[in-house]
Amino acid sequence: MTGLSGTGKSTFVNTVLGEDLQDSPTSSMVMFKHAPSLEITEITDREMISLPEFSDFQERMDRRRNALESIIEFKQPNGFLQENKVAFIDTPGLKGTPHYDRYEVLKNLHVADSVLFVLDANAPFTEKEQTAIKQIQDLAPDLPVHFLLSKMDTIVGEREALRIYEETMSLIHSYLPDARVFAFSSQYEGAQQKELKEFIHSVKNTRNIEDKRLAKLLYFIRTTIASLLQKRIDVENQLVESVRWNEEMLMKLNGAVNQLKDTEVQKTQTIAKSYRAIKETIEKDLSESVPKMLQECSSLIKEDSNFSKIHLELNDEMNRRIQDYLEQTVMPKFYRSLQEWIEHGKEELEQSQEFLNEMGEGFNHMYGEERLKLECDFRVLDDWRRDTDRMTSRFQLESINILLKRTPAQFLLKSAGKLFGALSQNKAMLYNKYKTFVENEDYSEAIATVNKQFFQPFELFEKSLERDITLFFRSPLHVLNDSAEEAREGIQSNQEMLNKMNTNPEMFRDPLTLFDVRLRQFEWMTIAGKGMQTIY
Repeated sequence: MTGLSGTGKSTFVNTVLGEDLQDSPTSSMVMFKHAPSLEITEITDREMISLPEFSDFQERMDRRRNALESIIEFKQPNGFLQENKVAFIDTPGLKGTPHYDRYEVLKNLHVADSVLFVLDANAPFTEKEQTAIKQIQDLAPDLPVHFLLSKMDTIVGEREALRIYEETMSLIHSYLPDARVFAFSSQYEGAQQKELKEFIHSVKNTRNIEDKRLAKLLYFIRTTIASLLQKRIDVENQLVESVRWNEEMLMKLNGAVNQLKDTEVQKTQTIAKSYRAIKETIEKDLSESVPKMLQECSSLIKEDSNFSKIHLELNDEMNRRIQDYLEQTVMPKFYRSLQEWIEHGKEELEQSQEFLNEMGEGFNHMYGEERLKLECDFRVLDDWRRDTDRMTSRFQLESINILLKRTPAQFLLKSAGKLFGALSQNKAMLYNKYKTFVENEDYSEAIATVNKQFFQPFELFEKSLERDITLFFRSPLHVLNDSAEEAREGIQSNQEMLNKMNTNPEMFRDPLTLFDVRLRQFEWMTIAGKGMQTIY
């Protein structure tokens, strides 16, 4: 049974079989046969699958993907099929397109004894239907074709229905003189049962039916042998193509891995360089500001100062001023600069993510599915924000011996202060000496000590940047490496299979060749005994 989509073929099947077996357009070929019990089997080139429940059959019929690659055999008790000794093979609706219909729906025409082509009474025997009939005749010229004119109940008036029936039959006979036409209406199924039985008996081609079925069986055996030989070639070609494709993908994946590693190195250098520039700027500010700040401490020295303890007082004040300067000036400025640095780093990392997104889309397009998700770990930015907040929120300077060192100049001043500080006539001299010393002292050693204390956590943070950026790119790098390894394994397994096939090709071909010889012998014996012709 065949016909264009929407002509009422499924309705006819449901009516004849007495139940709604087809509640949607047919997606696969279905053979309906009488049997003592319900038995539903899906048959493909690879296997036979039992569908234990009617719901499994309905689910399978709703599936559209690869639907035409299988045939479903539906067996159940049915009085009409049993009484008339007939089986129906329902096919998906034709499109009226030569390429689609020829190679998909009509490829199993020779299974049937005859064809029942369903027409819609509202537009019977259109050009598309005539094209489909020509395709059937080209594929199976000896196969009888008859017609079912469905939806007759939608025609208003008996006279109009009769006119349509006669005109349709006349048009059909101009193409197929021996074709029979049956007018069918789902509204009059009880009254039409007898007429339908008579029609089925009239179209059943019983003359030499066994010989014709034998010829068809031999035809399908031969086409099966040819198909198996072709499948062996197809498998080999698929393996060769799979090896080539995987080699190409492996090359591209390795290139992507190298690109990602280069990007990681470049981003590490860029981000670390900008961070180092900020740190060097702060360090330069300290080197310029701290000496001036310490020199300004000379204003604390008075002529009446206690010169035996002035060095202690000055040292404490210098430490306090450095502490205040670091907390109130340096750290806020450092914090703002680091926040700008993080935003700049975020832009750099987002550029990398965009690059990886484009790379992933390219690979997924080649794979034909959303397989690669090259997502970087942006949590590293949260880690940087937390660390910079912590480092710039509080700093406690350990007391530095700025004026308590045992340098000759400091030693002489401290000794002089203790010896002559009590004598008023010597205070003016000590005042001038101390003031000159504080204003002209080289504080480079003190600055180095301050820098070492202050920048210690920032230097540790700088050393961790390379590790952080590596963690940022770790996930996409693993995805690309895993895909490359998968391609490498695919190349190896397919190449091994190819080598195995090519090492011993006769293992596959010899049994089929023997089968082909025996088939040919049987065909000659059949032709000689009954004078029949084979179908090719």
